[in-house]
This record gives sequence, structure tokens and C-alpha cells, in this order.
Amino acid sequence: MSTNIKFQQPLKAFLLTKFFAYSQAAFAQFLINIYFWRITQNIEFLVLFNTVFLVCHTLTYIPAGKIAKQYNRFLPMRLGVILQLVYLFLIIYLKGNVVHFIIPIAVVGGIGHGGYWFSDNLLKLDLTNPDNRLRFAASYQTIQSIATSIFPLLASVLVVTEVGVFNAYSRIFILAILFSLLVFFSSFFVSPKNKFNNEKLSLGPALKELWSDTNIKIACFGTALSYISNMLPTLLGLLLFISTGSELSIGKYQFVTVLIVVITNFLMSKYFSRRDYRRMLIWGGITNFAIVFILVASQSYLAILLYGILNSMFSFLNSPSFPLAIDVFNMHCKDKAECVETRIEYVILLECFVCAGSLVSLGTLLLLQNFSNPHTISIVVVSFAMSSLIANLYLIRIKDQKYTLIDDLN
Repeated sequence: MSTNIKFQQPLKAFLLTKFFAYSQAAFAQFLINIYFWRITQNIEFLVLFNTVFLVCHTLTYIPAGKIAKQYNRFLPMRLGVILQLVYLFLIIYLKGNVVHFIIPIAVVGGIGHGGYWFSDNLLKLDLTNPDNRLRFAASYQTIQSIATSIFPLLASVLVVTEVGVFNAYSRIFILAILFSLLVFFSSFFVSPKNKFNNEKLSLGPALKELWSDTNIKIACFGTALSYISNMLPTLLGLLLFISTGSELSIGKYQFVTVLIVVITNFLMSKYFSRRDYRRMLIWGGITNFAIVFILVASQSYLAILLYGILNSMFSFLNSPSFPLAIDVFNMHCKDKAECVETRIEYVILLECFVCAGSLVSLGTLLLLQNFSNPHTISIVVVSFAMSSLIANLYLIRIKDQKYTLIDDLN
């Protein structure tokens, strides 16, 4: 089904801010695990850093929700960017000594990251609707892909062309600082479509009321399942670096795979709508699970590249997982005017399940004490793919007043 939906100015400005945020992440986060791996050669260290970062990111949603509900929804975003600037300055300043301060560094980075992405997730609810949400998902995935293809390649080139690990990585962290500033200033051009009254955050009653909705339960558990595979890109990056000894191989891999995502999202977003969610989720889960066996057969550079290309070609099929998570809230509040004010509580609830799935993903990486053991790697990647398949098949159980995803072919 063809769609031709135009975005309003606030949504366009929001997409620009997201582009700067993804660009910042391309320099600040893309190679951060490789940076720590080069310093420590220790998978437990990476898991510790990412776990503290993730937990602080998630816990930040609660005070950020209070700020957004009582004052301004953009304030958590801007405070988060400021903390991310502090985080980057500390990493540059400390150099090799960063390993001795990894927990406070992860705390600052996680809080800053959580502040920004809380506002980002809230604005996705405010500035989109069921009619434009799938097109928006394809659009932000496209700009994400552009930012995370060109800039990671540039970051890897900057790293390998500079002598010394600390000098090389300082260059890309400085660029991350510049994009953080662009995020901060561009946020002032986003005009919220709706405004909150000055109300207090009411987590207990609001979450109890939201949790009574079966669709919301499905969306939350489906989200957690889908995020169990969250660390697969990190794993593939480590495998590429270990096999080649160069960050450039990761940058090239990223560039090729996300370029394919851009092309497929551009071509496919015009021909799918809400009525196609079920088909997309089913085929997305099946194809993602099937192609992961390429990595079971081999973990060579060519095998990882082939997997990345095929995974990118079918990535659009998994797009409904984002709009569905938001649609269930709109369906829940359709006939309840007062329910709209619980959207902040819903964002917090959903992020808790994102955190739960990501923590499972991080825990799974602890199995990889020896990267030379292909059997252990195979078990991990198949587990990740299986969780994504189960998540997609679980999400098609969501129902609304117009149609049931699981029955829309009948």
C-alpha cells in the first residue's frame, strides 16, 4: 500500500536534531568499546562499563520525567547534552587512567545519555501519529543510517592515521563534542505540538492503570525481547577488530551495511502501511534468524560482511516494532482524555523493559571469555537472533479497534 505523508515543521526540526545526535554517537559511542578493549583486553571490563552506563541511563528517566512534567520537556535533553560534554572531556583528559575511574565515567555518561534520549522518546510520542509513524520510523532510520555510515568510517580513518591510541581517539571525541553542541542548539528549533500542564509525576497509579492494558503488556515484553540482541553490533565490531587488528575494517563494514539500510528504507517506506505490520514482523524475524547461521558457519571478515549486507537488506521488515510500541499507548488513551498526561509514565515504563532486555544481552557477552572459541560465539549469535524472532512473533498479538495484527490476513 503506497503512502504519501508529509511531515510538519516541528517534526522536520526534530529529525535534524536526531541527525546531530546520531552523528555525535558515531564519534562518541561507535568505537568506545574498541577503545576500552585496546586498553584492557578484558570483556568483563566492557560489560561493567556498559552495565553501569545502561542502568544510569534508565534510572535517569525518573527525574527526567519529573522535570518534563513540571517544567519543560526539553530541559532533560539539554541537561543531558551538557553531561555528555563533561563525559567526553573526562575521557580525553584521563587517557589511559580512565580505567581507574570507569564507574564514575560511566555514571556521568549514562545520566547524560538518559537525559537526552528521554526527551527524544517523549517527542516521538508528541510529534507523530498513527498515520505518519511508520514513515517517521523509516525516515529516522534513514538519517540514523546516513550519520552512522559516513561518520564511523571517518572516525575509523582518523584513528588509524594517527600515531598513538590516545591521540587518535582524542580526535574523534573532540568531533563528538562539536556535534553535542549542535544537538544542544538545534533543540531550540523544535516546537512541541502539545504542552503539559504543571503536574507531578505519578508513577504508581499511572503504571498500574497502564499495566491493566494487555496491549501495553505485549509491547513491553516484546520490546524487552527485541533488545536482548542489543549487543550484537558490539560483538561483531570486536570480532572484526580481533580478526583484522584495525578499526578501519569496522568503519568499512558499518559504511557498507548502513548504506544498504538507507537504500532499502527509501525504497520500501513508500509502499507499506499499518496494514502490513504483521507480514513485516513475521518475515523480518524469520529472515533475521535464517541469515545468522552465516555466523555459525564462520566468523571470518567475509562471513561477517555477508551477514551484515543481508541483515541490512531486510532491516526495514523490523521497522514496525517502534511504531507499535507507541501505537498501543494511543489506543489505550483513545477514549480517555486524561490518559494523555500519562505518556511520560509510559515512556519510563517502556524504557525499563529496554533496560531489562539490554542487561540480558550484556550478561550473554560474559560467555565470551575466549573469542577463539567459535562454538560459544555461535551460541551467542543464535540466541540473539532467536530473541528477535520471538519478539516479532509476540508483537503481532497486539490488537486495536480497527483490526487485529494476528488476524489481518483473514
